[in-house]
This record gives sequence, C-alpha cells and structure tokens, in this order.
Amino acid sequence: MGRFTQEDTYKGDGLNLYAYVSNNPINYVDPTGHWGDEVHRGVTESIASNLLENPDYGEIVGKADAGVDSNPLTSPFSKVTQHWHFDHNKGIGVDTRQLHFEEYYKKSVDTWNNAEKDFANNVTNIENSSSYKLKKTFMGEEKAKNSCLQSLMEEREKQRKKALKQLGIALHPYQDIDAHMDWDTGPLGIIPHHANSGYDKIKIFDDPRYDLVKNLENGGYDPVDSEDDHGSERFKRTKQKTEDAIKQFMKDVNYCATKSQTF
Repeated sequence: MGRFTQEDTYKGDGLNLYAYVSNNPINYVDPTGHWGDEVHRGVTESIASNLLENPDYGEIVGKADAGVDSNPLTSPFSKVTQHWHFDHNKGIGVDTRQLHFEEYYKKSVDTWNNAEKDFANNVTNIENSSSYKLKKTFMGEEKAKNSCLQSLMEEREKQRKKALKQLGIALHPYQDIDAHMDWDTGPLGIIPHHANSGYDKIKIFDDPRYDLVKNLENGGYDPVDSEDDHGSERFKRTKQKTEDAIKQFMKDVNYCATKSQTF
C-alpha cells in the first residue's frame, strides 16, 4: 500500500456536509484540543455516506472517527496516548498520526477483503458444511441451503462493518494532522494548543474558519480569518484528505454500492 500524500487541492462538490450536525457546525467546535464532532463525526459521516451511497455505513465511519477522542486507549488527554493526535516523532521520523492512519487503513482493507474471500469460499463449499448437512435433515435441501447462505451473508456484513469502524479510526489521526499541526503539548502533555490572539485563544485553534500561521519570533500561531465559517485551508485539506482516503478504500476493496447493501 502506498503512503497517502497531503494535497492542498480542494474541489467543491456540493455535498451538504453539515446535515449531520443540525446545520450549525460551529456549535461542535471543541475547545479541548480536537476538531470535535463537527469534523470527526459530522463531516466524515456525510462524506462517507455520499461516497459509499449508504447512510448506515457512513454513520459507522463517522461514529468510529469521533470515538477515538473518547476511547481511553487513544485519548488526547493523556501524554501516553497523545501520539494519536499530536506528532511524537517530530524531527526524528514519520508523523505518529500518519503511522496510525496507515496501520488502521490497512486493517480496514484487509478485514473487508478477507470477509469477501471467506464468503466466496464458504458459498462454494456450502453443501459440504456440517451446518448444511444438519439442516438438510430437517428442512430439505433448498431451505437448508438458503438458511446457510443467509448466515454467511450476515457474517460477511458483520466483518464489513468492522472494516468500516477501522476506517473511521484511521481517519481521526489523519484529520488531526491539520487540526493540531506541530503543536507540542509539553513533557507532561498538559499544554493546550492556543493561538497568540483571537476571540478565544484556545477555541480559535479548533475553528474551521481560521488558518494558523507559525510566528517565527515567539514560536506560537497567529490566526488568519478566512471570512467564511468553513473556509480555512486546513479545513479544506482535511475534507479533501477524507474524501481521498475513502475513495482509495473503495478502490482497494473493489467496493460496489449495490452489492455492499446485499445482506
């Protein structure tokens, strides 16, 4: 699998990205150090639902993405797990957030593809299965075969949903590259990211209206108002990267919307 690149190329596509956040995404800006539900849940869910042509699948991806912040094993509030949200390899290696993205992206593709392979193999050998032989005794050949097939389809769908959860988990640190940039939370992990100025020095860091430019004199960040609630370049990068990742996933698993909804 090739490494994803971060392209600063935004193309409007007319998606209603905020339908899942009550059309008021600013209410979801989180002052505690992460994009919050506006991006991790709302935008991700909307993009995934549209691309996958399946709102249920989109909800799974968005919920898993947002859930990274509340999972103790990936929490942004502990120095031990902050490498999911902030780069702990700064200056010495590949961004830790990029590594987490690649790890879970691969898991998602492998889980989906393995589910398809297992399903195909089991369908081919369905009449040799012990389950079919047992059911045939009581139900007859046709009903036994249909019953076994239904069970195989349900198991495949269970694994597909697991893959989508892994995809959502992968997207979270990938999006946080733009949210947190190269902010250092300090040796104890307790320094919240903040701008040098603005209406709220902490909240403005999570506001998709603002870009943040590194101030070489003091090492902090100066906010730049895009004059549009969701017009910052860093937000556009996050949106584009999310779209690109999901499209790549669809390609890597040979996704077909019609077939994917057959269960």
